[in-house]
Amino acid sequence: NNNNNNFGDVNGEMDVNGEDEGYEIRRRIMYKYEPVRAVTSDVDDELKEEIVFEAQQKRHNNIIARIYGYLTSKRIPGTQWTTGAAMFCVGYVMLNVIIAAAFATSKTYSLARGLGSLAVANTMMLIIPATRNNILTWTIGASFDHLVLFHRFLGRVTILLALVHGALYLPQFISPNNFKTNFANEDHIYYGNYINWTGLGALLCGIVIVITTFDFVRRRLFNVFFYTHYSFFGYFILAIMHARAAIPFIAVGMLLYFLDKILRAVWTWLPSKTIVFRNRGDSIAQVVLPKSFAAKFLGKYKVGQYLFINFPELSLTEWHPYSVSSAPWEDTLEVHIRALGNHTRKVVTLSKQCIQEKRQTWIRCDGPYGVHNFNYRRYGVVVLVGGGVGITPIMGILKDLYGGYLPQQGEENASRSVDDIEPHCIQQVYCLWVMPEPVEAETFKATLEELQASSRALSNRLPALQVRIHCTRLKTQTTPQHPVLPLYPGRPNVATLLDDASNENPNALSTLVFACGPGKLVNTCWDNATKRNSKHHRVEFHHETFEF
Repeated sequence: NNNNNNFGDVNGEMDVNGEDEGYEIRRRIMYKYEPVRAVTSDVDDELKEEIVFEAQQKRHNNIIARIYGYLTSKRIPGTQWTTGAAMFCVGYVMLNVIIAAAFATSKTYSLARGLGSLAVANTMMLIIPATRNNILTWTIGASFDHLVLFHRFLGRVTILLALVHGALYLPQFISPNNFKTNFANEDHIYYGNYINWTGLGALLCGIVIVITTFDFVRRRLFNVFFYTHYSFFGYFILAIMHARAAIPFIAVGMLLYFLDKILRAVWTWLPSKTIVFRNRGDSIAQVVLPKSFAAKFLGKYKVGQYLFINFPELSLTEWHPYSVSSAPWEDTLEVHIRALGNHTRKVVTLSKQCIQEKRQTWIRCDGPYGVHNFNYRRYGVVVLVGGGVGITPIMGILKDLYGGYLPQQGEENASRSVDDIEPHCIQQVYCLWVMPEPVEAETFKATLEELQASSRALSNRLPALQVRIHCTRLKTQTTPQHPVLPLYPGRPNVATLLDDASNENPNALSTLVFACGPGKLVNTCWDNATKRNSKHHRVEFHHETFEF
């Protein structure tokens, strides 16, 4: 166990193994919560004063930081919505209510008409988080996989407003006098009739879209969800026919939509062949593909990203997101696809077929997208929890931190130089992998052992790596073929893991807990991390969000 890793004692002294001051400055920048403790004894007084001032500024901003931490760390029971996200949604609804109340009291604008205007304005807003390339991603770094949750929320608010708008006009629509006025002359379509039926058509298109967004449809009948979403074209056209005042809002929304489509076409117009395409067991396919030259040139590859991948051999229109399990420094991209639905089962079957026929397949890739909104190198302790194939984004983090520094079998030189190790503050990394069947462990076990070997060989520069694998359907502990990483039976105790991480690293003042997997596992990690967060030891929780 190399927990200390030259991090020094609690008073703040730290040996950096003769590194120059530039390395120490970079290391100091990485510290987010305890900058004073990153100062070595040989750093000049001016730099020390700068760091102390930085720490004082953080104390002055402590109240704001606490409020922000509360809003982003607490979750609403039974959901994966943070308190902050929920408060934003409530505030957004209240803003719509206030505007509707203003319409209701207006002498020149009725409530019914006002709700229609609100529905159109919200239509423009909901398009922004629906696009993979959008202004929020470019300006504040918000990831599409997080924004899509707000897209779903805004969509439901929009259709609710449209539904109430239509309901308020319903008495006029079905009244006998109105019926006679609209249908008395079959050779002529009266304007009132035209308005009513275009509005009703737009509303029905919106209702169809909303119904298919619920989990029981989206996850089991993805193609139904995907293709019925194109009803929004009918919604837009009928909304414009219903009220010309909707044109500016719809036009802005369509401009954003087609801009996103153009950018995505640029990324995906040329397919490429896979480098490796094979099955790992009966239910997982490993895909290795070349990186996009343009994305590589622009430096778009980061830790914690995902790709939308299309297999033309299976379908020309079906795209699905997959987490990247390779590191940014690697020359290729790697994803692992588990057979969970109709399409992914076809992918795994195709991988077996390609192995039998000794061939590769064509693939189209849109991305990369997403990025973690944290820097894992800034924390004293890092706890990574993956459930099943949820280990894939965690493998990207581990490879980024430990991978490539030792020569691979049959190679003379390593892929990366030890001198390229980035400054970090990590004392120890804990990786917990939970799966139902032992056979799934073979997907990454050998790689995890290599990463552990790297952490031991470079213990003076890299943090210790502790890996624990749990199989929920295993009854007794076993060490098949891989004695370094035994398999533990049953479900892990996340609370005990976090307590052990704290007790084994008493000098660390901050802990990162990152989870990816089934909702129950993620929520367990979230709740336990939140309970251990305090002003003396900050525990931050982050999780992978795949709610497409």
